[in-house]
Amino acid sequence: MRQLAAIFLFIVTAFCNTLAAQEIIINDPDWPPYFFKGERYQPIGFAKEVLKFCLPKTGYQARFAYHPIKRMRNYIESGKIDLHIYSYKPSRESFLNFGKEPIFKTSYKPFINKKSPFEIHSIEDFKGLRIGHLQGLKYSSDYLSYLENKLDSGYVRSVTTNVSLITLLYDQKIDTFVNTVDTVYWLSTTLGMREDIIAMDFDIQTKDYFVAVSKKSSRIKDKNAFLNTLDKCIKASKASGLYDKIKAGYGI
Repeated sequence: MRQLAAIFLFIVTAFCNTLAAQEIIINDPDWPPYFFKGERYQPIGFAKEVLKFCLPKTGYQARFAYHPIKRMRNYIESGKIDLHIYSYKPSRESFLNFGKEPIFKTSYKPFINKKSPFEIHSIEDFKGLRIGHLQGLKYSSDYLSYLENKLDSGYVRSVTTNVSLITLLYDQKIDTFVNTVDTVYWLSTTLGMREDIIAMDFDIQTKDYFVAVSKKSSRIKDKNAFLNTLDKCIKASKASGLYDKIKAGYGI
C-alpha cells in the first residue's frame, strides 16, 4: 500500500513539475482595449482574450505580467518575458520570432482638443506645437525622427501613461499627441472626455500586430511550432466569427 502511495505521489509530482515547466510569461501592457495590465474592475482586453482562447492549443500555460514599455523591451530581449504583441520591423528580427497571422490592426493618428484653432494634415503641421509623448512608443520612422529632434527644445512633454496624455490634452496643457485610435477612444470615453478629443484624418501609420516570441526564451522550446499553432488558431477564430464577436465587445 505504501509502495502504491509512493508511486502515486511520484506521478503527481512529475505531472505538476511538467505543468510548471510549461508556463510562459506574457507581457500584459497598459494598452486598452487590447490589454488592461490585469487591473481589477477592467475587461480582460481584446488581444488577451484571443490569446487566452488559443494558448491551450499550444500545450503551454500563460502567466500574464505587466511591465512598462522600456522595461518590457529589455525583458523580452533577454528572454525574461517570452511573448509580446509587436508590429513587424526587420530590425526586430534580431531578438524576436514573429507569427504570420495578424492578431489585430491599428492606426496611429494625431489627436487635438476640439477647442484648438488648428488641424494637422502633415508632419510639418506639428511645428511650434506642444507635443505629448508616451515614453517608449515608436510610432512611424518619420514622426519619431521629428519627435526626437524636438525633445530638447521644450516642445515635447514625455509621460508614462496614456491617461496622462489624454488628460493633458483635455486640459490644453499640450496641443497634440499621436497614439492608436482605439486606445484613445476607449480611454477618453471612460474618462468622460471623448467629446473633447478629436482624431485627425492624417494617418501617421497603420500597422498589423503579430504574436512575437523572444529568441532568448528558454521556456518555449520549438518557437516556430508554437507560433504556427497560434497563427492557425487566430485564423480559425476569424473564419468562425468568434474573433469578430470578441472584437465587437470592445467597440473596435
